[in-house]
Amino acid sequence: MEPLEIRPNLVIPGEELHADRVCSGGPGGQHVNTTASKVRLFWGYQASKVLSEGQKAWLKDHVPPRFFADGGATIHVACDEERSQHLNLEACRERLVATIRAGLHRPKARIKTKPGKAAKARRQDNKSAHGRKKAGRQVRNDD
Repeated sequence: MEPLEIRPNLVIPGEELHADRVCSGGPGGQHVNTTASKVRLFWGYQASKVLSEGQKAWLKDHVPPRFFADGGATIHVACDEERSQHLNLEACRERLVATIRAGLHRPKARIKTKPGKAAKARRQDNKSAHGRKKAGRQVRNDD
């Protein structure tokens, strides 16, 4: 099988990928029982040589459980939307790339910021204006 490029610096060798062809389910007439057009694509990421241990752990934590097989050691995707086995294989390859990219994505760390001087001054002005408004509503009893 051909290598699968996830990113420019991350390419899964074709030897690590395994594709299964099975009969697709559902209605379809007589021909559906004789063609294996559904494709399942497997990648044993735990045994992969292209990922570091940290990346493997990150993938295990950030890929949805429905994509795991073999007790979590293998990521798999399936496709049976097309009538052609070749098109289903290409769709599986694209789904696997998208799944791995999403699983390896690390969001940017949020940088905590503090309000500036002008924002603090506006806040204080609003507070004092609100206080004056409330003070103007008070009923005064000068007995």
